[in-house]
Amino acid sequence: MICTANGWTTIEECQEYSYPLYIQEIRLVDGNSTFDGRVEIKVFNTWGTVCNDLFGIEEANVICKMIGFYSAEGFRTSSIQGTGPVYVDNMACDANSSHINDCQYSTYHDCSHSEDVAVTCTGITAKCVNPTPQFGSVNDTSTNVGSSISVACERGRILVGDSVIVCKEDGNWTSAPFCRLIGNIYRKQYR
Repeated sequence: MICTANGWTTIEECQEYSYPLYIQEIRLVDGNSTFDGRVEIKVFNTWGTVCNDLFGIEEANVICKMIGFYSAEGFRTSSIQGTGPVYVDNMACDANSSHINDCQYSTYHDCSHSEDVAVTCTGITAKCVNPTPQFGSVNDTSTNVGSSISVACERGRILVGDSVIVCKEDGNWTSAPFCRLIGNIYRKQYR
């Protein structure tokens, strides 16, 4: 299938999407488990796929991290073809990438659904536990790897530790701040 200035040479529609894509959702479908399957991303309320051209383990790791898993165990061409647009081609990521838009890719492609990529992620989701300290609050509820959260204490208490913490890949926060009562408050009883 060849895309020309006048459209595809077949009956399919030729579309080029702007880079970076506004990715609304990502999922794995038609796989053997919840952590395995064809990669599908939702753009403009339409599900589409990712092409396997140049796709490797770094790119698979990015997909798995976006879904909430620790990393990828592997990748392959999907045995079941997807539908909708092929949004991403020639995806190239580095070890620091955690989102498709951290990577280089083309939205103008020469792929068909016979080249849809599938990944297998580690079966363990990489999430941190809720970091809200007793007598405190956080500004976000995200516990995915890479999430950054600000911690604050109730009135009359002081924060001990870092006010901003990040969820690390091992499932732990960078620190464990807590809220301590300000001063020694006690009552003397007079008789």
